[in-house]
Amino acid sequence: MVDRYTNGNAQRLISELRVGDRCDLEGDIFADPIFDASTISEHPEFQFEFETVLAIERETSDCIRVDFESGFSCGFPPDHWLDVDGEQVRS
Repeated sequence: MVDRYTNGNAQRLISELRVGDRCDLEGDIFADPIFDASTISEHPEFQFEFETVLAIERETSDCIRVDFESGFSCGFPPDHWLDVDGEQVRS
């Protein structure tokens, strides 16, 4: 498993995500693009909840679609690092 810690956050490569991983999508440039402090997120629940990975599908060489248990889906480049629950990284 490829994980890293950046600015106190645990991160995992999209290409290394597994079903059941808990992801922090708040402010992610693909899942929750907030450009400045005046922008309101379309997903305010991201501020308070982890999204749990339900399914992962490689759609193209440049895009991995991740489906979350909440019904939210998003495409990410395979080399994108996503914040994950630090407790799952330690376990």
